[in-house]
Amino acid sequence: DTKNSHLITFGVNTDSPVERDDARPQKETDALHLQSSIETLQRLRRDQARQGKRQRGRFALQFWTDATVKKQKGDKTLTGGVAVFKFKGKVGLALERRCGMHACSFRAEALTIEDSCKMLLGIVKENPYLLRNRTVLIGTDSQSTVSALKLGPRRQKERMTQSTWEYLNQIADLGVRVHLQFVYSHCGVIMNEMADHFADMTVLDKEAPDLTPLWLTDALSYSRRYIKYARQYSSAYDHRR
Repeated sequence: DTKNSHLITFGVNTDSPVERDDARPQKETDALHLQSSIETLQRLRRDQARQGKRQRGRFALQFWTDATVKKQKGDKTLTGGVAVFKFKGKVGLALERRCGMHACSFRAEALTIEDSCKMLLGIVKENPYLLRNRTVLIGTDSQSTVSALKLGPRRQKERMTQSTWEYLNQIADLGVRVHLQFVYSHCGVIMNEMADHFADMTVLDKEAPDLTPLWLTDALSYSRRYIKYARQYSSAYDHRR
């Protein structure tokens, strides 16, 4: 822990003061509420347009992370994560990584956020005055990862989230504020959509190196996928007979 941990903030729900376009209307099963949901989304987007100029200068640097888990033929999967940056109006790909053949979505997202915090720490150390007393945004559509990190550094059980908090504490000690924000996916947040696009491309790049060690949860997730695939194959074989 660090005395500057108050510089690290979290937004797990849509009430956090980021771009208002990150809010998605509550799911409605009744068709009668469909029109009101559409009107709610349109209103939120109008609010975002009005607040755009005010929000634009709030964050000195933005990282938007996303990870994708693609099911392959049989019981195999491909996972990859990326971080897209936005700085002084410029947007680009900050990092990309493979997250293991059998990684679950939580691990893939957590590893990508960990790498983003590590990159941010390197930037702050190389340019101490660039972001001092400014706020950096790290946006993600992984609510579980932000919720886990929000528990604090002393309640982390996984190495990747522990390392993330170590990076965050070092960044805070250098006078930089960090806000980690959850947003809904595919809801009109442009930077999140861009990160999602690059994540899909990273997964399809089969030549990218993948040296991620196997996590216990990955092994359990892979076992469940294998059992499900084996049952489906057995059922299809019996049907053909």
